[in-house]
Amino acid sequence: TSIGEGNVSALSYGHFVFTSIHSIIIMNICTVLFAYFSAYLLDNKMEELITTFRSSLSLVVFIMIPIMVLCVCESEYIVKILYGRGAFSEQSVALTNNALVGYAVGTVFLAIRDIIMQVFYALKKNQIAMINGVIGVIINIILSMVLSKRIGVFGIAVADSIAYLLVAIFSCVEIKYEIKNIWNIQVMKSVIPSVIFTFISVIPLLFVKKLVHANAMLHLLFESGCFILCFILSLIITKNDSIKRFIEFIK
Repeated sequence: TSIGEGNVSALSYGHFVFTSIHSIIIMNICTVLFAYFSAYLLDNKMEELITTFRSSLSLVVFIMIPIMVLCVCESEYIVKILYGRGAFSEQSVALTNNALVGYAVGTVFLAIRDIIMQVFYALKKNQIAMINGVIGVIINIILSMVLSKRIGVFGIAVADSIAYLLVAIFSCVEIKYEIKNIWNIQVMKSVIPSVIFTFISVIPLLFVKKLVHANAMLHLLFESGCFILCFILSLIITKNDSIKRFIEFIK
């Protein structure tokens, strides 16, 4: 509250978009995964648990990386469509835009953390989840205090994302001690293409952004459509099976 008028509201508006994405996509997937992980452990099917964990992690990264990039690149239009009316000024749009970008960067790391947490909960290692949560809060508080003085509302939002990143790293290390062979090179091989193709697809999006002159809704629809089309074409051309796994998951 000490960094200026309107910043707390901007954080609230930006955080609402972020938590909506988290609730609709990540939490629903995690709810299903916890049931699967618990059933596998009850039946002593550790290999099935590991296989499901790896495929789910790859799938979530496949979904969340493009969403993260779209939220960052199209944040201004998202904010204008959701809030840009009435007394919501251009300054308010800019502040909320900064908050949304800061939060959006952490969506992938939060998704990874949450999926790993489902394994800990299924293993009844709740204390690990609690410790990670406390560490994340402490990191978040310290970074928010430091970064808010330098880069304002964006610093507070990005402090969340950095905290999610660090907790995700801690969780990746900790789960290896609980399940020795849970990580393998195949996990990286399935994740890396999604990351590469996402950032390749940003290039035509940025090019189109300079050409299109329309209202916020048309901007968002046209540029998002261009990005998604390029992303899907990249997967098809390289014969990547991520789309097939995604369709199977939806079914």
